[in-house]
Amino acid sequence: MLKNITDLNEELILETVEKFSDVEIAPYWSSIDRTGDLPNGLFDKMVNLGLLSLTVLEEYGGVGANTDVA
Repeated sequence: MLKNITDLNEELILETVEKFSDVEIAPYWSSIDRTGDLPNGLFDKMVNLGLLSLTVLEEYGGVGANTDVA
C-alpha cells in the first residue's frame, strides 16, 4: 500500500522527534525530572526544530501536523 504525502510527513516528524529525544533529552532526563529545569540551550533547539509549533498551520509559520503527531 502506498502512503500519501501526509503519512510520509508525519513519519518524518515522528522519526525526527525520536532522534532528538534520544540525543538531546534522554541523557539529561533524570536531572530534568528531578529539578524541572531544561539544560541550557535545549528549549532553543526545540524551537528551532519546530517542536513547539507542530500543530500551527504552515501559513502561520508552523509545521501543520495533525494532533495525532503532536
